[in-house]
Amino acid sequence: MKQVCLLLAVILVEISVAGPPAKASSFTPLEWQRLVEKHSISAVVGQRKNTTWVRDQNRNFIDDEIEKRFHAGEVVNVVVDLNHCLTPPQIEKLLSRFGRVTYIGKLVTFALVNSVRVDDLSKLAALPEVAMVEWQEPLYQADDVSSRAAQGRTSVTYSPNTAEDKGFTGSGVNVAIIDSGLDDTHEAFTGKFVAGFDARNTTDPGDGSTHPPDLTTHGTHVAGIALGRETTGRICRTAADGSPSNCGGMAPGAGVVAVGVCDSGGCSGIYKGLDWLAAHAAQFNVRAANISIGGCNNDDGTSAVSQQVNYLVAVGVAVAVAAPNCGTPGSQLIGPVSAASFAITTAGTDDRGTVNRSDDTIWAGYSVGPRTDFNLVSPNLQALKPDIAAPAATSCQLWLAV
Repeated sequence: MKQVCLLLAVILVEISVAGPPAKASSFTPLEWQRLVEKHSISAVVGQRKNTTWVRDQNRNFIDDEIEKRFHAGEVVNVVVDLNHCLTPPQIEKLLSRFGRVTYIGKLVTFALVNSVRVDDLSKLAALPEVAMVEWQEPLYQADDVSSRAAQGRTSVTYSPNTAEDKGFTGSGVNVAIIDSGLDDTHEAFTGKFVAGFDARNTTDPGDGSTHPPDLTTHGTHVAGIALGRETTGRICRTAADGSPSNCGGMAPGAGVVAVGVCDSGGCSGIYKGLDWLAAHAAQFNVRAANISIGGCNNDDGTSAVSQQVNYLVAVGVAVAVAAPNCGTPGSQLIGPVSAASFAITTAGTDDRGTVNRSDDTIWAGYSVGPRTDFNLVSPNLQALKPDIAAPAATSCQLWLAV
């Protein structure tokens, strides 16, 4: 699968307007609290379930993707979404008979359970404490291209109206890069590292002292686009209009908080990483976050990971997420993470290698949306994803084997 370099163009605007961070606490999303009044499965009547999830068309509260991909006698890793708050010991007792509980959500009521027998899924989904059962879908990295084309950096074409001209450089705030880690020894990040957390490392102390290593180079690349320092003596890209060509990112004055959640096998650490960031955003003055991670199965924003992103926004962090790059031009598909209602979901443009916007087109692998839960009879405007488009295909393309 080809994933292209996706630029987070809104970073400067969002870090300047985001509200003060709030304190984090646990909650159960409203979408997981719909009362079942009638159902062919009598055991679930009177329970609170997610009755409208787009990935549960047969309404048995089991992810349709599980039923397509797994069969009787097999095992599957799942996300169990709970319909009310339980203590960790209660969750462990409830779910450990179905599989190995590997993580319990700290801010949103869910748990990751591995090696669940397919034959037991209906029993699991019928528990009165369970709202729905999701597949732990593999999530992968999606990724300047052209900061000057996005009017972020000083530009001859757009002078004097770029964000940098107006003094918005990210100075005084920090940006979280939720990705594969960060090579903060690189000159682009000298003096920028503020804090870090490695969700892939079970021994991480969780105090922000960790420098999570970049296991795929993707996180370092994305961080450079977002906030790399302006360097001297280097030409990173020759601007067609004669604009300065140093290597600075969109917000060269911002500090970086690195959250390592991905490795060569995917991004399974994202659940733990999002929890950590929401709980520590205020402590480390995180005002914006970039998540160039996504999946290629449909979602309507009610999956656990999308709700975690919504939670992060609720505590004062502006979150920009890459729209899916799933190889089908013009696809409506909006996958987990990018489906989050309160995220800034970003599709891709092709700037044709120029700063001038007049020749820009939509990149061939874009997803047009909206989310499939959108309808004109009772329109939910939060389902109109993606929200914006930003340069995605010019000077670099990243290939990942999936």
